[in-house]
Amino acid sequence: MRAKKKARNEGRPGYKKTKVGWIPEEWGCVRLIDLVVLQRGFDLPESKRIEGKIPVYASNGLVGWHNESRVKGPGIVTGRSGSVGKVTYIVRDFWPLNTTLYVKDFKGNDPLFAYYFLNHLRIERFSNGTGVPTLNRNDVHPYRIPLPPIPEQKKIAEILSAWDRAIEQVGRLIDAKERFKKGLMQKLLTGRMRFAGFGKPVEKKGELPEGWLKKHFSTIFKRVNLKRFQISKKDYKESGKYPVVDQGQEKIVAWSNAEPITDPLPVIIFGDHTREIKWIDFPFIPGADGTIILISADETSTVFAYFLLCNTQIVSLGYSRHFSELKSKKFLVPQIPEQIRIAAVLSSCDREIELLKKKLEKLKEQKKGLMQKLLTGEIRHPDFTNNKYKIEDKCQQ
Repeated sequence: MRAKKKARNEGRPGYKKTKVGWIPEEWGCVRLIDLVVLQRGFDLPESKRIEGKIPVYASNGLVGWHNESRVKGPGIVTGRSGSVGKVTYIVRDFWPLNTTLYVKDFKGNDPLFAYYFLNHLRIERFSNGTGVPTLNRNDVHPYRIPLPPIPEQKKIAEILSAWDRAIEQVGRLIDAKERFKKGLMQKLLTGRMRFAGFGKPVEKKGELPEGWLKKHFSTIFKRVNLKRFQISKKDYKESGKYPVVDQGQEKIVAWSNAEPITDPLPVIIFGDHTREIKWIDFPFIPGADGTIILISADETSTVFAYFLLCNTQIVSLGYSRHFSELKSKKFLVPQIPEQIRIAAVLSSCDREIELLKKKLEKLKEQKKGLMQKLLTGEIRHPDFTNNKYKIEDKCQQ
């Protein structure tokens, strides 16, 4: 017989058993209403808004500006109707719309701590309704929670804020790298910037770079006939030999043992309902949702061809019913050695961006784990072990 799994913090010195589990002795077992009092927001149709500096928040976040506030900052809003569960922390005075619940009273608790706690609580669990999800504050207020004393609340908020700043910094760096890559790509693929040994950069828009040719789409790309490879959704499996890639996403959506695309690789892929283009260099099975697969022609580097498509300004790109629009285009194409050099530089940018995105995801995952441990008392700041602060338990009341 399997041994019963030990509860979090069970039996640890300095911890007590409560209706919310084992928590530090100084913490209290209370109701959510002892942390925050939630209140429905205020009606303000767009027609009645007067342009100003006061932010207006709906259930999904900032939606506009007004010249009058209804709530003093700092404050918190969460979705009451529609986008239930999104929690927003607001530093300044604001106007919460009636699709939100805002914190009317923090009961003396630290506002930033309350923000992190509501995020940790996954408040969307309390929503009801099969059509438009709705959150009733009366369903949330009685919920039992562990609550640390205010000095420890502030320290927890300070620690999690430091992680948020690191996450924000990496996010800004990703945005800057992506803007740099976009500008670099536009210059390299039009000949406005060229590497030494490949000719002079063009000076006028529309000028043909030395040694380049204007080529038709059909001389650069070949479309793969998918009749032999494509499978229906009923053939999607949780496990299998080959990944199924759908809708232009490099993300694997299923698995199958059907015949994959293996030769030639790599390929360029996009689908009916997405404008995102991906370059794939592993054996895969095209999904059932109108995916389009392209390979490069003999005299074109596949990676270079991929970046050509990424730089294409066709609004309807990604929709197969408008594929003829793409097929009618002509592209500026250098000789193979210059193609390879351009592709190498842009690929290097992609690798840098991908590494930063992985770092960002890792930071978010680490913060999530840290928040779980801090808000349950599993780990604590050294200043708050066996201290004089204490919260009275109210769960029995």
